[in-house]
Amino acid sequence: MQELQLSIDILKDIHENGTLFNEALKKKFQTDVSIRPLRKDVAGLVGCELRHDILFAFLLKDFGLGDDEYFAAALLLGDAYFYKRVSLEALSSAVKELVGEEKFAKVEPLLDKGGENPTYIPDDIKQGSVEYLSLRYNTPLWVLKIWNHFGYGNMYKSLRKNIRPSAPSLRARYSVLDKEVVENNPDFIKTAIEGIYAYQGKEPLRKLDWVRSGKMFVEKAGIKAIFDQYKISEPMEAFLYGNNDQALKELVESYGDSIGLNLGVSDSLDSHVEVSRLIKEKDLHNVNFFSAASDALEAYITRQQDLVIAMPASSEFDSIRENPDFFVHLKQDSLDGLLSGQAKLLEDLAPHVAEHGKLVYLVLTMNKKEGHYAVFEFLKNHPEFKLEKEEQLFPYNGLDTTAYYAVLSKDPDLAKASPSVGGLDIAEAGEPCACAAKEE
Repeated sequence: MQELQLSIDILKDIHENGTLFNEALKKKFQTDVSIRPLRKDVAGLVGCELRHDILFAFLLKDFGLGDDEYFAAALLLGDAYFYKRVSLEALSSAVKELVGEEKFAKVEPLLDKGGENPTYIPDDIKQGSVEYLSLRYNTPLWVLKIWNHFGYGNMYKSLRKNIRPSAPSLRARYSVLDKEVVENNPDFIKTAIEGIYAYQGKEPLRKLDWVRSGKMFVEKAGIKAIFDQYKISEPMEAFLYGNNDQALKELVESYGDSIGLNLGVSDSLDSHVEVSRLIKEKDLHNVNFFSAASDALEAYITRQQDLVIAMPASSEFDSIRENPDFFVHLKQDSLDGLLSGQAKLLEDLAPHVAEHGKLVYLVLTMNKKEGHYAVFEFLKNHPEFKLEKEEQLFPYNGLDTTAYYAVLSKDPDLAKASPSVGGLDIAEAGEPCACAAKEE
């Protein structure tokens, strides 16, 4: 069965080579035109296996399966439990041929544990426990420990939302696209955020004319909602530092030529072709788009800014719903490097905030260490900043965005006048370790 072998090949590429799901699919199907009719089912089988791989690893752990055999059995269970669009008889026959009768005899009883009332999670694992949630919602235990700091209810509702792929949200550029035309199109559903639409159509985004022509671009509603709260006007200047194309393009589109706009990235400008294209299309000469390390900004930022937005690299939990292989690639030991990078970016950007200006810190994640505690530590060392607002957005809220943001205002007089930490009472802010322990 060709679908099975193609699916195994793609899974091996993802796991062994670190290839991203979409790239692995593209590599496989671009090389052979004859197999392209199989793409939909192969993508479905692989995506389903990836979205439940913690469960399948648990169920198959004692069966003595080799790598190819394990992937074959996991794909079979994925179709039996969730995908249900490939002939189970044909797939079972192909898996049996690959793993042999003896090993297939161990796998076969698991096929009966799906159905309307699935019993694939053993009875000895208490329903509602973190072990149960990890298997049911395909989230590593170490991640659940992080999310549990927000309370069980927030964790559980986030898990339920994350297990399902998200509908893309698109930013309509009203400067080149008529608003009424968009809202009269049944494929686009208006959201609570002006200019952001949920896409409900069946055509892939890459084939949509409005996306291909640049009249719409992918953007999370939460990003625009946050930016809209803190819009500035001429003669002020704004500076965003971060590698998020959605955020970069939003500032270019929303401000146009109305203010001085500085956009800095830490990687190559070649990685942000769409941003450069948008600046060129709008013929903007007020936008300073550059690549530099965060501790080498003096050559590009010539005066302090009224609005500075820091978007450091983060664990990006917001991407779980778009990427079925998210937890294959995210490793727990990578968090320490992210935390140090986030702290460094705040330190590097602080000198570029003008008096009475604002520093907005934004990470698309759900982790108190990357959010609240990172800001708390910064405020301890910078009494000239005061916390105006902080908020954690969860994936189940109306903005369909996982993000933490904090808004800090700069007033040098604060450093002289108050014993508090960044304008927060110390008792209210609490020490990170004690606070975390209490919430657990």
